[in-house]
Amino acid sequence: MSLHRRLGSRASLRKSQSDLTSKPPEADCLGGREMLTPAGAAYVIDSPPFAGVRPLAERPAAHLWQRLQLVYGVGPVTESELRAQGYGDLRALCNHPRWGARAREVVEYINNRDIPRLRLAGARDSELLSFFAPHEIAAMDIETAGFARALPVFIVGVAWSDGQNWYIRQFIARQFDEEGGVLYLASKFLSDYPALVSYNGRAFDEPFVGARLLFHGIPRPSFALHYDIYQEVRQLRAAFDNCRLSTVARHIFDSDRGEDIPGRLVPELYYRYVQDRRHDLLLPIIEHNAKDLKDLCRLLDVNLLFPGDREWLKKAVSGG
Repeated sequence: MSLHRRLGSRASLRKSQSDLTSKPPEADCLGGREMLTPAGAAYVIDSPPFAGVRPLAERPAAHLWQRLQLVYGVGPVTESELRAQGYGDLRALCNHPRWGARAREVVEYINNRDIPRLRLAGARDSELLSFFAPHEIAAMDIETAGFARALPVFIVGVAWSDGQNWYIRQFIARQFDEEGGVLYLASKFLSDYPALVSYNGRAFDEPFVGARLLFHGIPRPSFALHYDIYQEVRQLRAAFDNCRLSTVARHIFDSDRGEDIPGRLVPELYYRYVQDRRHDLLLPIIEHNAKDLKDLCRLLDVNLLFPGDREWLKKAVSGG
């Protein structure tokens, strides 16, 4: 059956929430497993692993040590003058008669992995990500029943790496009352990772999940760093037709997702699934979420090819 037939007309998808919890779930055919939590049941799907980039062992990356402008008062002109005088990185700058004291402060921030102070000094999140080993980084992408935070999250997709392969796990609510279980499992999983990577997650995913966790009384995980790749893409938006994740991935990797549902149809399609219990309505959403996560991981792999380089995305777009 084609995707368009599965979707049906937009008008037929609109259902009130009061009509959507009346039918029990049908026999499972999604290829996952049900898990019971203190907050209720949830459904979990693990995708086959796929190969990733093996990152360099140096942490933080050399690029961060070379960022003389992290020293308060050092701008582009002063940085060029200092480099001409032989001050190639922050450790060398510690011996400068004028800038040495401030350089030593920044070196202390780096040695202590003081992410908040380094951000205040001007370090980008893409540079700060080089502090973290692959097993310390998780990616997240969510699907919701609408943009208002009073509406439920029904998929929290996460991805992680062992330094060689990427793994994807999706926590899924097959009906609205499974949202608590989904959030419980997602929160427990993400709490093990000090760094989070997302695409527009600082503005949407993390605050949305946070609001829903608060609603259910579930602890909210905290992160030493949340790197939102979308913020980097926005600065290069002229290079892309639009800033959608699929568009950026297609431009950089010259790849095609194949058949995929538009994100704007996800809530309506889910409402219809909850009412009709037809898994062929839910599967396209699960696949869409997995494709987003895979594209996000591939972008993160590109970042790892240019560890700590604040110009990594520009180089990827230009093929450099």
